[in-house]
Amino acid sequence: MNRTKTNAASVANEGVTCINDARLSLKVAGLLWWLLSQPDSWELSVKDIAKHFSDGEHSIYAGLRELKKHGYYKKEPVRNERGVITHWKSVVYDCPQETANESEVNI
Repeated sequence: MNRTKTNAASVANEGVTCINDARLSLKVAGLLWWLLSQPDSWELSVKDIAKHFSDGEHSIYAGLRELKKHGYYKKEPVRNERGVITHWKSVVYDCPQETANESEVNI
C-alpha cells in the first residue's frame, strides 16, 4: 500500500485537520487513521482488516468506498512490460485529493 503524507509530523498536526473532515463518518475517519498508521510494506487487504476489528468485510468495503468518494483512497493498476494489468495497488492519502467521479467510486 502506498501512503501519501505531507510529512511525518503533519499526520499528528495537519493530518488531524484532514481527519476532521465533516464529510467522513466517525467509522471511516477511524479506518483512515488506522490505514495511515500501517507500515509502508503492509498490503491493504479487506480480509486482514476484518481480522482486527468487529466490522465485517461488507462494512470495510463501504468505508473504502466512502474514502474513495472523498478523495482519500484510490486503486491504481500495476502493469507488466507488455502493458497488461498484473494487480492493483492501493493508495491512501492523509488529506483529500481531487474527488473521484461518482461513477468511479466502485471498489
